[in-house]
Amino acid sequence: MDMHILLRLLIVHFVASAALYRKIFPGTGPGPLIRLRWALISSVIYASLLFAGLAAWHAFWVIPGFFVLFAAASYLALLIKTAWVRLLFFQLFLLSAVVLLWMYMSETAFAVLDTGLLSFWRSEKLLLVLLGFFVLIWPAGHIIGLLTEPFRRQLNDDEMSEGLARAGIWIGCIERTIIYIFVLSNFVTAIAFLVTAKSIFRFGEVGKPGNRKEAEYILIGTLMSFAVAMVVGYIIRYCISSLE
Repeated sequence: MDMHILLRLLIVHFVASAALYRKIFPGTGPGPLIRLRWALISSVIYASLLFAGLAAWHAFWVIPGFFVLFAAASYLALLIKTAWVRLLFFQLFLLSAVVLLWMYMSETAFAVLDTGLLSFWRSEKLLLVLLGFFVLIWPAGHIIGLLTEPFRRQLNDDEMSEGLARAGIWIGCIERTIIYIFVLSNFVTAIAFLVTAKSIFRFGEVGKPGNRKEAEYILIGTLMSFAVAMVVGYIIRYCISSLE
């Protein structure tokens, strides 16, 4: 098996890209030209480290090849304004190149993909779990938003406490995912701890007398979110058990 090649490449990639990324995208300070200069320097460092991690001294073409790829990834990422989108694009771009390098250098790469990664698409149980996850992330969240919209309209701007932008959407997605995992793992009692934790952190501010409407609005949305996650989780569990 040539998995040790992939593991070496991944170790080098994550260590090097994490350190070099902060130089190219420090957040604030250096202008585009300075960042581009750091991108070129980082490209040489990254390509050289990847070549050393590959330990295939005959494949010297890896250095100029990944110099170009790293520089291209850095330049394209500089054009992206949103920080998390930039980071995701940067990592996926380079990870794809690393995997392709492994597949080219490894004799067993395609066999590993066929028996490992590609077998995922043949597993009905795993596909059911993935289906339930995506249902909870988008359709369920959209439906809950539509159902709670009439209640949100009853709130004035003065009655809504100031919070992070889109934080409620992220909180809903995370809590539905956690409940979904609990239901699939037959660890339903843990949901009670999640309810308690959210009651402490979420309702501490809105539990004041003047915020009754907002508290009721959040409670309705939370109960809908919990109920949808449990229903989807039990449906997926039933479907999985019917396959056994």
